[in-house]
Amino acid sequence: MRPSTRMDSRKLRARSVWLAALLFFAGCVSAKPYNPYEVPREEFARLVRTIGIMPPGVYLRRPHRERVAADIERAVTEILQARGYRVVGSNVVGPVWRRYASQIGGVFDPLTGEPDDEKLRVARSYAARDLAHSHQVDALLLAFTSERTLYRSNGEPVWPQFNGENIRLDQQPVLDMPQLVTGVWLSVIMVEPDGRRLYKGGIPVQWRTVYVARSYFRRPDEELFPSDRVSNAVRELLAPLERCVAPAPTTAANP
Repeated sequence: MRPSTRMDSRKLRARSVWLAALLFFAGCVSAKPYNPYEVPREEFARLVRTIGIMPPGVYLRRPHRERVAADIERAVTEILQARGYRVVGSNVVGPVWRRYASQIGGVFDPLTGEPDDEKLRVARSYAARDLAHSHQVDALLLAFTSERTLYRSNGEPVWPQFNGENIRLDQQPVLDMPQLVTGVWLSVIMVEPDGRRLYKGGIPVQWRTVYVARSYFRRPDEELFPSDRVSNAVRELLAPLERCVAPAPTTAANP
């Protein structure tokens, strides 16, 4: 078992209770079915024919980063094309994006290493307008991974399983209710060249870290985002996306 985290167990417990209560009371309110569209569906259908795919943002070490990014783009491309959209791949979008990001001095804060939201917005806007002109791109699709706290829909911590996988410490199943479980998520956002958001969704894929008593276990990168789970997550995220009303060629654009 790995060394304990230095996190205060009382703070972890309090945080878990607070989040559980928040989710519980939120669940008591009659919820509408989730709608990923940020604009009326009719407007999306009128505006979007061609979708450019940004290089997926995967926060894992190499070579796992490249593996997962390729699986995400492959699954996204297949679903978009099956719904009649024309796809401009990251092999085209990536160089344009990197050129504008470089021209504004990079999109990461040199002191914190964190992305600068305003620089991201500016670089993305310039890249999208360039691609709209050169490849008739109507919207950019951003797919990215993140790590967040995991809870069940009723507000309870995930235990002893999540998405068919046992929660464990090293190779041993967790026998006590964990204080905190984090998971890796996959999110998808589509934006217009002017930056307006058109579609947004996120879904947990797997558990990542479990905290129990004074110990914790963090799954290695190689166990995360297997291809079948990536495909299933993308399929669920894009399930509400309706077919393109005026089908375009289904082959991905090349330079």
